[in-house]
Amino acid sequence: MALEFGLSIFIGGFRSWVHQQKNKRIKICHLDLIRLHLIPLRAGCVGRSRNSVISTVHTLATSGTRYHFKKLLYNNLMKWRKLNSKIVYKNQWLQLREDTVIRPDGKRGIYSIVERPPVNFIIASDKKGSIFFIKEYRYPIKKTILQLPAGTTDKNKSYLASAKKELFEETGLKAKSWKKLGKFYIGPGHENICANVFLATKLDPSQRNKSTQAGDELILQVVKLSVMKIKQLINSNKIECGITLAALNLYFLKSKK
Repeated sequence: MALEFGLSIFIGGFRSWVHQQKNKRIKICHLDLIRLHLIPLRAGCVGRSRNSVISTVHTLATSGTRYHFKKLLYNNLMKWRKLNSKIVYKNQWLQLREDTVIRPDGKRGIYSIVERPPVNFIIASDKKGSIFFIKEYRYPIKKTILQLPAGTTDKNKSYLASAKKELFEETGLKAKSWKKLGKFYIGPGHENICANVFLATKLDPSQRNKSTQAGDELILQVVKLSVMKIKQLINSNKIECGITLAALNLYFLKSKK
């Protein structure tokens, strides 16, 4: 009953509001807006009391602008609701979480999310501005690709400490100067993994190529490339690691290379 009563007020309020706007020469197809937002409104009203529905719908229907209406609708109604959660798979690298949810359209569904610790990508730049890459065979795609040194954040270690460890393990390089350039989410539609990007400078190359890679890695070569060469490789689609491309873009923008 609360839902039907609320929708009744919503439609009546909209008609009244549209009528008021005619004097201001604002053209609004209120029936289209009602049809557009009816489903999320219904979803938001599920399980709510009559007074709660009336209050929300009244606020939406009497909003002063179309933008304000949409903002209020989103903040109050168009949200995901989690009913319960469980881990359906887990190993030492990642876990798969499955949530039972109420979707924004009001329907019950399942949302599966891959969870992993943050990863750290390192742009190791020497005095001339050249950057170190690794050539690594990647089992899932069955090919060798060019990418920046990178690795997962170790348990009980900071992002920076993990980045330093990965750079040395994969290239044999150490750096005296470190700067975090930023971070971004890799695939926010299906996983929570965040990538941190670090700039490492004042390099010590004395142990270069003496990598101590882990047993699940197959690093074939450490290569140093100029910025010009890197951009040529990007333009010719020779750098295929998406996170490497995003990290380089961040670096180029911030360093104006």
